[in-house]
Amino acid sequence: MTDQTPAPPAARALPIKTIIVVLAMLLAEAGLIIGAVMLFGRPSSVHALHFDSGESLMGDRAREISLLHEKFTNNRRGRLWIYDLEVIILVKENHVETVTAQMDARRAQIRAGVNRIITAAQASYFEEPGYETIRRQILEFLNGPSAETAIIPPASDGQPRVKDVLIPSCIGFPADY
Repeated sequence: MTDQTPAPPAARALPIKTIIVVLAMLLAEAGLIIGAVMLFGRPSSVHALHFDSGESLMGDRAREISLLHEKFTNNRRGRLWIYDLEVIILVKENHVETVTAQMDARRAQIRAGVNRIITAAQASYFEEPGYETIRRQILEFLNGPSAETAIIPPASDGQPRVKDVLIPSCIGFPADY
């Protein structure tokens, strides 16, 4: 009887031609990419957004006045959410007393108006980085479409007294948490 064990498989040599072709293709691709970047130039530079700190509002120094810090509800996500909201307004230095007096006289109207804005706000408004839509709506509510309907009436020159609305804190959490 003869021993019929299979012979070990022969070792295959590396496919040198295939390796050379792949390396050549990689070098050609890198050359094409570098050539395209050189031909079309660098990407455009990125410019940062400028946030007006309120120092240059029409040449006057601006003051921050706390409008309110309340909790409001919203159920536009399909379940009730509570938002702990802080709202600050920017006002010219020379209008601070007038605006403060108007805020004290119309405190309930301001709370009701902001409540209406937050209650009707879409869920995506609370996901904006700077709450731009909510800020704009509160600013329009305070300045009003006309001098007669404004919560904070415009100055004698017709310019609105409230220059900007800031929301430094808007923390939302589900009511059933």
